[in-house]
Amino acid sequence: MTYSLGDSEVRMQVRRSSRLFIVDADGRLLLFLYKDEHEAPFWATAGGELQPGESYADAAARELYEETGLTLQVGKLLKERD
Repeated sequence: MTYSLGDSEVRMQVRRSSRLFIVDADGRLLLFLYKDEHEAPFWATAGGELQPGESYADAAARELYEETGLTLQVGKLLKERD
């Protein structure tokens, strides 16, 4: 993506990622608390960046296993955004 700022253009790096909403039978959403020395702690869903040649569904399944150890079928796509 390229954006204009006055007389110059800025190219934004696109980061393709897949996020998961993991909800239990009681309707509770699984969130992870991320702590980084460069910013304030924040809560986020499981997920991460796609590897080269990987589909969004494949990335979601891989991230689900990497972050939780679960090998479940990933459900339907809920939302896309740029």
